[in-house]
Amino acid sequence: MEPKKANEIGAEKKSETPKQKKFLRLVWEHKAATTIFVIVILLISLIICMASIWVVPAGYKGVITSAPDQNQIGTVLDEGWHLNPYYLMCHIENIRYNTQSVEFSVTVSDPDVMSNLGPVNVRSKDNLELDVDFSITFHLPADMVSHIRVTYGDYQHSILQQVARSIPRDVASFYNGLDLAGPMRSEFEGQVTDNITSTLEEYDIIVEMVNIRAINLPDDVDQAVQEKKIAEQQLIAANYTAQKYIVLAQGQANAAVINATGFAQATIIKANGSAQAIDLIMGIIRTYDTNATIDAYLTQQFITALNDPNSNIQYVILYDGNGVPVIIDLTP
Repeated sequence: MEPKKANEIGAEKKSETPKQKKFLRLVWEHKAATTIFVIVILLISLIICMASIWVVPAGYKGVITSAPDQNQIGTVLDEGWHLNPYYLMCHIENIRYNTQSVEFSVTVSDPDVMSNLGPVNVRSKDNLELDVDFSITFHLPADMVSHIRVTYGDYQHSILQQVARSIPRDVASFYNGLDLAGPMRSEFEGQVTDNITSTLEEYDIIVEMVNIRAINLPDDVDQAVQEKKIAEQQLIAANYTAQKYIVLAQGQANAAVINATGFAQATIIKANGSAQAIDLIMGIIRTYDTNATIDAYLTQQFITALNDPNSNIQYVILYDGNGVPVIIDLTP
């Protein structure tokens, strides 16, 4: 193709309409304003695009709770990114459905649990007020998230909290206060767990576990219990001391009895030994004289004493045939 001649180019410029020339002149004259306008348009488009994106984190389900088309209410968005300009006109909530915990206690140490809802105040059978600290671990079935949200609204406040506060109060009314804080605690925890689990299951909330952390008595009652325990320990110690003294006293008494008994037995044994010795000697004497009497034994003992150089016998009294005593001095 042959290049256009200068007169042809000039003819084309002359062919532009006055409106086009005016528009081009305005654009050129207001170039800054035009640039700003374009930028604004781009920003609006970007905002609309970003607002059309809805992100559902892991462990959550997105549920449309308000939309121009009521048939869209309850629509579930799965985990991930979703881009749809229609979402600009909808209200969407991300609802957690995986395992989670709610605390009813004085303090919360786990940052992943719901806000602390405070301990549940219960009244026992004997009219004592106690604070029960516990936690509930639960999850929602993934396919029931939309139903739970649309049917019950904020289920945590409308269902879960109501059940969690009501059941411990009902169960506690069958137990005495000191039993709840003591020997019956495990039974109380079991009944609370069973009742909460079965009740929440009716609302499609699956309870995994219920843990009772503490059952706190009123301060004055707790102080009285502590004082009672201290008194019991002191009584036990006093009884132990008393028993120790009793055992010692009994031991000493038994020792005295044993000593007395031993002395008596020794005396008896010694006496028996003497009697047996006499019997033995009399048996020997009677081998020679069958008519021998105790006088023969005494005579034998007297003769033995006389023959003993260590004997202390100084005088011997003899009798003549007429019964007159005769005193013989054996002193050398």
